[in-house]
Amino acid sequence: MKRIVLWAVLCLLPAGNGSAADNAFLESAVRSVPPRYLAEVPIADRENLWKMLVSSRLVDENAGWIHFQSDGDSPPATSMFWVKLLPVADGNPLVFVHMSKPFADGSVPARNQTFVLRQKGKAWEDVTGKVIPKEVDLTMHFRPRRSGPVVEAAVYERFKIDRDGGRTAYRFGKRKQDLVWENGTFRVRKADRPELSRDDGTPASQ
Repeated sequence: MKRIVLWAVLCLLPAGNGSAADNAFLESAVRSVPPRYLAEVPIADRENLWKMLVSSRLVDENAGWIHFQSDGDSPPATSMFWVKLLPVADGNPLVFVHMSKPFADGSVPARNQTFVLRQKGKAWEDVTGKVIPKEVDLTMHFRPRRSGPVVEAAVYERFKIDRDGGRTAYRFGKRKQDLVWENGTFRVRKADRPELSRDDGTPASQ
């Protein structure tokens, strides 16, 4: 009888956002995806990268989410990046990655900064075109929320650094739409406000 009651109590406890298997998968993905999908961080530096992410609380393993907030030499990275695990019905999650290259180096926004990856054995397959609708502009800035299956999309906005020299740079502009992950693909919806949210989805003004 006691075993039956204990089993019932365990079934009523709230479930976490991620499983232990997903937690291990997130670390494995960080250590193994090719450098071009992770701000050109060399594979040899991934162990140090993971340790830094964990110690700096830049990773939420239960949410399958990362926000690496630096571009520089320790570890070497060409831009900030966001990572979000996307659950699927069977098998390992897909891995969403966005690298904010225009924000980091002033380069023109391009399609080489946002990817969705699937692991196939020890290799990684780019499935971006299979799960992100064609009408979505992949040159935008994409920011996955820490909690919830939503990726916010905003334009990269060009502005002048100084009026005399005419130098320009990019910043995160207005939020245009949200990508909602459901049933193994993204659904596009209009953003409910023009500002990007905080990482947890709350308004940045709060």
